[in-house]
Amino acid sequence: VVGISKVANITNESVNKKDTLLDDIHIKEEKNLLLFRIKTKTKHAIALSYVERLEEFKYSDLEYSGGHYLVRYGDVILPLVCVSESLLDKPFESFEDDSDKKIYVIVIEKRSQFYGLVVEEIFDTLSTRQDLELPLDNNKMIFGHLNMKDELI
Repeated sequence: VVGISKVANITNESVNKKDTLLDDIHIKEEKNLLLFRIKTKTKHAIALSYVERLEEFKYSDLEYSGGHYLVRYGDVILPLVCVSESLLDKPFESFEDDSDKKIYVIVIEKRSQFYGLVVEEIFDTLSTRQDLELPLDNNKMIFGHLNMKDELI
């Protein structure tokens, strides 16, 4: 803290004033995101810090139990969450006629449990300091939007 205050030329006198340099300093935190697509043309993103792994599974690897798709993932059972179904009310596709078709899964860990987020396509990572714009509604799965130069994320 002392080193930062010296670099910013902040003294005890300037900190005690109402209009300090600190009021004008806005440090934008860098966001590292994984970009993916669901059943829309808009790209979506998840914070890279949540991502454990990226996986591909054949539909023939999936099992259905208790109203949920599951897949064996090493020595654990990985529950699958279809992001399109959760966000858009579009059901999990049935690939029974094409058991070699692949699904793309973003593996996350929450409360010591692994989950697989099923997405249509995984693109790349993105690092940005741009602030998120708040979503239009109170959807608990969307934290905000990024208005990038060429696209909305």
